[in-house]
Amino acid sequence: MSCAELKIYDLEDWRRSQLESIRAAYSSSPYFLYYQHDISNLITQQTDSVCKLNMEILEWINDKFFEKRWTIKRIVDYHEEHLVDHDLRFLHLLTNRMEWGGLQPYAQVFEGRHGYEANLSCLDLIFNLGPGLSSHLGPGLSSHLGFSS
Repeated sequence: MSCAELKIYDLEDWRRSQLESIRAAYSSSPYFLYYQHDISNLITQQTDSVCKLNMEILEWINDKFFEKRWTIKRIVDYHEEHLVDHDLRFLHLLTNRMEWGGLQPYAQVFEGRHGYEANLSCLDLIFNLGPGLSSHLGPGLSSHLGFSS
């Protein structure tokens, strides 16, 4: 099954459930009020395609936090020649993002109760770091992508 064939299951109001979960987890975070509207608009947009929704989210992150420094392309079929200098597929192999120097601990909503949790989600970074997200990712990711800090 291709990404284009994956559909959002809306019979159980997935979108509302996701937004309620996000609100419950992050409403007390420093940047929740600032980004909640954008996140809500992304999740509630009228598409039934998982692939399209993922691309919209990636493009929003790229625009909002990285000044459109990434070129985001959808590859339909895997071919070795698609590999480029800034291929990030290896990141899922790292159990600790600090191995590449990209992510240092930052203040999290539930850190007082549960300690620092590495590698939670992009939403955790967005709601806790806000506009500091791209600079916090710092030299590790920036240098791998060829960006100057």
